[in-house]
Parts: sequence; structure tokens; C-alpha cells
Amino acid sequence: MKRKTYTTEELITEMQKIVDKVVKHYKDEDFAVDVKKIRELEENGEDVKFLWITREAGTHLVLEGEDDYLHAIRVNYKDRMNYKYIEHEIEYKRGQWTLKKSYESKCKHLEYSFGKYRLDVDYKGNDFAQVTMRDVSLFFYPLIWSTDMNYKQANEAIKRFKTTGFFDIPVAVL
Repeated sequence: MKRKTYTTEELITEMQKIVDKVVKHYKDEDFAVDVKKIRELEENGEDVKFLWITREAGTHLVLEGEDDYLHAIRVNYKDRMNYKYIEHEIEYKRGQWTLKKSYESKCKHLEYSFGKYRLDVDYKGNDFAQVTMRDVSLFFYPLIWSTDMNYKQANEAIKRFKTTGFFDIPVAVL
């Protein structure tokens, strides 16, 4: 997809084309929520980045910084074999929307538990993994940290977690 700026109405039209092409179920319900949020973001006027996730069974709009929500979406589909979805990076800056890039994802999710901690690893394409440490001894499994890593760093995180039961974010990842 070309990198192009859009007005709000042009962006919604472009997003509708993607919904019509990709989404088979919950098309109207999910997209209506996304459109409402986009209009609210425009009214607010602040620069913002988000991922817009499209899949056969609906859409999700995830603002930058909503890591727990994004992780929950990705983990929710971990048990579905061959489950694919598309993540679209969208930015609102100085009154203009930009569809920065889109990429198809196929989530491979692994979980490792050790005592009260759980390490979740979501492998994505192009040498990318989201690694999350949670405290499972508390209600709602609060997030200790979450970050993106390359596959080598993610595999090191798994190795260290399996031997020590804990893994701090490597300085190179920050």
C-alpha cells in the first residue's frame, strides 16, 4: 500500500474498502466502533499512532501504548491454526491521516510458566516477536513488562526464563 495522507473521510473510505475485502463477520459492528474512535481522535486534534487490525471475524483499533489490549487480541487467536490477520499502522499528525504500512500476520504463541511468573512470546513475521512478562499470582495477571524483540533476543529470553524463572528486559531492547 502506498504511503499517502488522507482526510478523515478519505481514510474511512479507504478503511471501508479493506473491511469489504477482508472482513466476513461482525463487519458493521466492529467498523462502526472504529469509525467513532477515529472521529473522536480527530476532534481531539492530538497526534496519535495506532494499529488497526482486520481479520475475517472483525476489526480492532489499538492505540499506541495499549500493549495489554494488543497482547490480548494476539493471544486470543493463538489456538486457531492458520489464523491470519492484517495489522495496519495508521498515524494522525497535524490534521492528516497516514496509512503507513500494512502487513499480514500469522501468530505463533508460546507460554512458559515458572512459579508466579509467565513469559508469553508471540512470534510474528520478519524476525519480530512480542515478549511479555506477567505475574500470574495476582488477579488479571498484571503486566510486568512487554516489548518487541528480534527472534534471537526472544529465544534468549525463553532460555533464561526456563532456567531462572524471571527475565528482565535486556538493555539492548529498550
